[in-house]
Amino acid sequence: MAADIQQWLDDPASNYGWILAGNESANQTTKRFATRENSDEGHRPLLTVEYTGGEAPAAPAAPTCGNSGASGLDGYSSDD
Repeated sequence: MAADIQQWLDDPASNYGWILAGNESANQTTKRFATRENSDEGHRPLLTVEYTGGEAPAAPAAPTCGNSGASGLDGYSSDD
């Protein structure tokens, strides 16, 4: 899987996704996959990442905004 994703990053035009093929010859063996647009939140996909073999990386610090008098993007200071 990691090699496929790296290939897609290196050459986005090669990204045709994956196909999941199961045993369709038996009854009640099919699976349904929803998208994030599904109206039922309980059916939307969820990615869970579990870290093993070490410490999880620290969460990034939340951005902060303050009235330090620093110049903003529009050229005006925050104290104007």
